[in-house]
Amino acid sequence: MQIILPKLGANMDSAVLTRWFKAEGDPVEANEVIAEVSTDKVNMEIEAPEKGILIKQFFKEDDDVPVGAAIAEIGAAAAKADAPQQEERKDIQPNNSFIKISPSARRLAHTLGVDISKVKGTGPNGRIVHQDIQNYAEAANTVVEDCEEIQQPQAEDHSPPQPQNMEIYQLNRIEAISGERMLHSLQSTAQLTMTRDVDVTDAVALLESVKKVQKDKITFTAFIVLAVAKSLQIHRRFNGKLENGKIVIPASVDLNVAVATDKGLVVPIIRDVQSKSLAAVARELNDIVTKARNSKLESRDVENGNFTITNLGASGVDTFTPILYPGQTGILGLGRILKRPWVVEDRIEIRSILSLSLTWDHQAADGAPAAQLLKSIADYLETPGLML
Repeated sequence: MQIILPKLGANMDSAVLTRWFKAEGDPVEANEVIAEVSTDKVNMEIEAPEKGILIKQFFKEDDDVPVGAAIAEIGAAAAKADAPQQEERKDIQPNNSFIKISPSARRLAHTLGVDISKVKGTGPNGRIVHQDIQNYAEAANTVVEDCEEIQQPQAEDHSPPQPQNMEIYQLNRIEAISGERMLHSLQSTAQLTMTRDVDVTDAVALLESVKKVQKDKITFTAFIVLAVAKSLQIHRRFNGKLENGKIVIPASVDLNVAVATDKGLVVPIIRDVQSKSLAAVARELNDIVTKARNSKLESRDVENGNFTITNLGASGVDTFTPILYPGQTGILGLGRILKRPWVVEDRIEIRSILSLSLTWDHQAADGAPAAQLLKSIADYLETPGLML
């Protein structure tokens, strides 16, 4: 029986085989983990569907595996003799399914009719990225007006010598594909960012009171998640996705929360936030952060969010410019909470101030609706009793 790489998400067309737990010839039990694969969003363990012998591994560690390809074959011990035939069939496949290429680059190549076997990849480990397809297509369409070769005098190189001792940092899969997606997001949307300082003194005090009676760990981010969800129920277009000049708005508020891990940034989802209490949001937030940092996220934990929250406050950042998650129309950036002088009823007091940075797609909304969304979030945080 061949073990096939399943499709883990709507935009997935390949994954990297990050680790083998079993070698060829090893016995395996039904539902025993034999390998691990990684996409830009999640790591997934591959299990043996039945008891037997791992006859053949069709890919090595760090190979890019297309969706639907056979990763390995499980069978009886006697079937191991057939393994070379399996390998031979794999080697003679003439198609492009085993070429290392990012999902966005593969889609663009299909759209432009580019043969990816002729494209040289410039990404990590020779991976073909979005820009490689664009460059190849542009070069293929260039009309050469004069075929006569003109010899140009070679200019003298006055550039400074390159340093001899350099460190090379190899991007991992999550970092590389995340970067590609952010670049594509910037190139395909009209992104603008506005900021607002919010007095969260009362919210901080309320949080401390709640912590005394709640057994679950409740962070200030849980307050933010709840405030954003309630605001998106009012300003609904920012809970939708722009498709062919229309904004498709789901009934539920499903929020991505960016989590920094040692392998890069991932954005798991808290679903149906509009129907949950602060305690429930806090529990689910703690669960997805733990799963993300332990590389235990599954495809359902990251697919089809509507709006993203990202927090750089712990890194000492006040304001910044978040980049939209592809397909979404809004993302909220959180800065650090600082004690600052603040005017309260014509008096200067020391208050806890949080800086918010809202990036939105101007194709989906003008500045005024975006400002109203940001004001709504600020109102909930400044008067936290409204959302409890």
